[in-house]
Amino acid sequence: MTTTFSTPSTLDTNFDCHRRLRGPYSGGGELLRVLVPDLMQVAPKAVASQASAVVVAAPDLVDQLPRITRTLTSEAPVGERTRYWSAQRTREVALGIVALVGEWGRHCHPELLCLTFWNTAAADPTDMELLELLRVRVDPTTVSVVAHSDSRGRRHDPTGDLADAFIAADGTCSDPEVLTAYNSLAPDERRRRHSERGRILVELDRPGTRWGAVPYHLERGTDPLCRGVDALLEALQSCFNAGFYHACVDFAQRGRKLTSSAVRPEDYVRFTQKLIAALSYLDRGEEALPIIKELRGLGIDPTDQMRCQYLLAMLYTRHLPPGQQDQDEALACANTAIALADGHFDHKKRAFFAAFMRNAGALVDLHRGDLPGALAKVTEAINLTDDALGDDEHRLHRAVLVHNRGRVLVGMKDYEGGLRDLDEVVRRDPEYDEAYFDRAGAHRARGDLEAALRDYTYAINLSVNFAEAYYNRADTLLELGMAAEALSDLDTVLSLVPDHAEARLNRAGLLLDLGDLKAAAIDIDAGLAARPEDAQLWSARGLLMAEVEDVEQAWDSYSRALELDPTLTAALGNRAVLAFSLGRVDDALDDLGRAIGLGDDSSLRLNRGIARQAANDHAGAVSDFFAAAELGGESAELWFRLGCSHAELAEHHAAEAAWQRCLNMSREDPSAQDHAQQITALRARYSTGPALLSIGTTGQADAP
Repeated sequence: MTTTFSTPSTLDTNFDCHRRLRGPYSGGGELLRVLVPDLMQVAPKAVASQASAVVVAAPDLVDQLPRITRTLTSEAPVGERTRYWSAQRTREVALGIVALVGEWGRHCHPELLCLTFWNTAAADPTDMELLELLRVRVDPTTVSVVAHSDSRGRRHDPTGDLADAFIAADGTCSDPEVLTAYNSLAPDERRRRHSERGRILVELDRPGTRWGAVPYHLERGTDPLCRGVDALLEALQSCFNAGFYHACVDFAQRGRKLTSSAVRPEDYVRFTQKLIAALSYLDRGEEALPIIKELRGLGIDPTDQMRCQYLLAMLYTRHLPPGQQDQDEALACANTAIALADGHFDHKKRAFFAAFMRNAGALVDLHRGDLPGALAKVTEAINLTDDALGDDEHRLHRAVLVHNRGRVLVGMKDYEGGLRDLDEVVRRDPEYDEAYFDRAGAHRARGDLEAALRDYTYAINLSVNFAEAYYNRADTLLELGMAAEALSDLDTVLSLVPDHAEARLNRAGLLLDLGDLKAAAIDIDAGLAARPEDAQLWSARGLLMAEVEDVEQAWDSYSRALELDPTLTAALGNRAVLAFSLGRVDDALDDLGRAIGLGDDSSLRLNRGIARQAANDHAGAVSDFFAAAELGGESAELWFRLGCSHAELAEHHAAEAAWQRCLNMSREDPSAQDHAQQITALRARYSTGPALLSIGTTGQADAP
């Protein structure tokens, strides 16, 4: 029950988070039911931007929203849902709710907004995730967030039937007198009262109660094996579709206690299958494995055995901890699932199951590095469904198959083929954000950065909390030379996912490039505090220390990076720059040689040419400068230095040719006059002071 005490500029609210009331988002849903009507009056666009989050946590508010995104996933008929949400989706939902709380306070209650949450010890993880984000993301001077682990301190009416008070509170009251009275009821009377309360709640159909209070009462009522099991199955399926996997584990375990292989055996299997899947999505595969083995021993139904093999394949290929994954076993299980699917007696079900299991086998092939095998399986799956099903049957799964084939083709560098499939997915499912995200990646891989930018932006417009879309768009913006916009996107990523290590590293590198050393240091320190064994962060710290001329710290940081990852070319290249600046030419040459051995690169070749000049190895320098030019590193600086080494080797015609190319490239360059003067003065003797060129965090040399 929510209570509010308000003035035009302040609001004090109370929300009960006990999962027995409304299941997932017991508190969060009630919060939305208060704020959405208010905010729709003054800032409907703010609500519209987070409509997807609202409809997940409080689906009863759908008619109050201006518009929601509709996808094949959300519109799939019962029995055709084959794509499920990541466990991370609830974080995106919580972020959306937090954003709305901020808007609500700003527009409706600017002086103070007090949010008090009760019974958090019995809350679903969705509410706890929301509370944590509210604590760290809202401004505490304008929004107060208070949480109580139980309901003590809240007033309860001490009069009347205390046992009935417990029933009426849907089992959430912690008052000792009330609990004693409830426990003193005769078992039959207790069951009768639960059934009556369940009947009333079903008739009232209050928002969220079918995820909480309804199954709670009916499983304790007079008919637990019928009405109780049915209520748990309904809640389980609904929460599974929404991505509330912690709640699914709870409902499935409760359902398994009421049923067995002898009592409602089909439902026992359904509870067990959903329990396995939910545990898998929550990265609790180790818990799921023995349950699958139990399920396999329950009977010989081919469809149930097929599903067991599928679940085992998914565990072994991705849901077990990396050290326990077994791709050979995953392939064997997937093959068995395919064989069982191909033997199904029903023509249409056979086509669907055969396609579904081949799609699973394609995923295993991908994890095994067998892209042609994955392509063959998913293409066969598409052909099977196209041949056996009508145009309007299993539209979701058929779009998933085309999407997956597009991903495989992009992985095989068939960008045109991949884009054809991804275009088709967008046509079939035009409001599905991941289709645009993947198509953007294909455009980017093909070199069409503008098209990639458009698709990343569209994906973000569809899902404003899509952190990976912001991250990838930042990379694309950097490639387009739009550093300020890229920095803004990286800020957004870290606002959404503060522990996104790659975004923090990239932002630190960008801040270094922009000269904001203080902000870069904050990012690098925060990154290393979270991931002290991250070689790239240590390399970035070395670059930072070099910029502030702390030579000892810079050297130690580069060396630590190389201890952690001896193949990190950026650290090798930048330590070489540092060694050269200290006069340690041999050390610089050693690091550059190692780096080039790991992967030839024009900037590394140019720097080694400069170092070889300093070591009077002009023949070696000539070789490196030519290699740098062939690798696409032509520049006025390169041709100038190449001419100098040719001059030292008395190769005067070659020197003149190189210097002329330098001057031709330098006509629009501010350094052209310097080059011309040096060439004029030093035709007989090359004696300029060399200096290596710093390499950025991405391993690319700065322009000379």
